[in-house]
Amino acid sequence: MKKYVYGLLVYGIIVSGEVFAVTSYSPVFLLQKEQEMEIPNPEKAARKLTDEMDELLQLTEKQYKKIYKLNLKEEKEKIERMAGKNSFEGGRPFMPPMDGMPPQGSFPPMNGMRPPMPESMQEDVENRIEKRNKKLKKILTDEQYDKWMLRESMMEEPSMSLPSIPVK
Repeated sequence: MKKYVYGLLVYGIIVSGEVFAVTSYSPVFLLQKEQEMEIPNPEKAARKLTDEMDELLQLTEKQYKKIYKLNLKEEKEKIERMAGKNSFEGGRPFMPPMDGMPPQGSFPPMNGMRPPMPESMQEDVENRIEKRNKKLKKILTDEQYDKWMLRESMMEEPSMSLPSIPVK
């Protein structure tokens, strides 16, 4: 009788493990997980960035309100761009990788760096940054603006402390 009970127990563990493995790595499961991702909250992101600027630059109440308004507008535009990028218009729909693994050999190694941005997209990003900086220059004092630009340039620089590892 004990052998029978142990046999059923072992069989149940094996079957449940197989079911878990199939569901957790199936393309349908991966697609559902991506759809469940939290939708970004533009108000929360704008408030966080504005608070960070306030802490660094000691903004006046008037400056805080103007910068929050600017940050909120940009966060909403960012979400609109992201939503437009994920639509099926003008691009391929999301295709989950087979067996939950990325295709092998489909992308050249980038040594931990992102692939280059298309020129048109690069120009668009640069234009948005330039417009934002002009707006910030109008809101902030010269000292505050210089301090913020210094902080922004430091954030953009790649970390020099980590050595690059060559990919063979």
